[in-house]
Amino acid sequence: MTQTRNGRYWEIYVMLHGVPHWPDVQLPASAGIPTVAVRTAALRELGYAPKATHGHWDWIEFNTIGDRVDLTALVIVVPLDPRGAAQ
Repeated sequence: MTQTRNGRYWEIYVMLHGVPHWPDVQLPASAGIPTVAVRTAALRELGYAPKATHGHWDWIEFNTIGDRVDLTALVIVVPLDPRGAAQ
C-alpha cells in the first residue's frame, strides 16, 4: 500500500511477478491511513488475504525530494481461491 503521487488516494495492490499491471484498489486519502481491517477488506476484493503465518504489516518510509516522505505498507498475501486469484 502506498499513497498515489498526487496524494489523493491510498493504493492497495498485489505485486505479481511477470504481470505488467498489478491489481489494485484505491481508497480516499482524506479518510486517513486505512486501518488493518480496511486494508484486509481491500485485499479480499482483489482475491487475496494476508498469509496466516505472516499476517502483520511492515512499514517503510522513503525520503523523497523536499520534505515529503513516502510511506509504504507491506504484507505477504495468499490467493483466496486455491487455484489462484484473478489477475
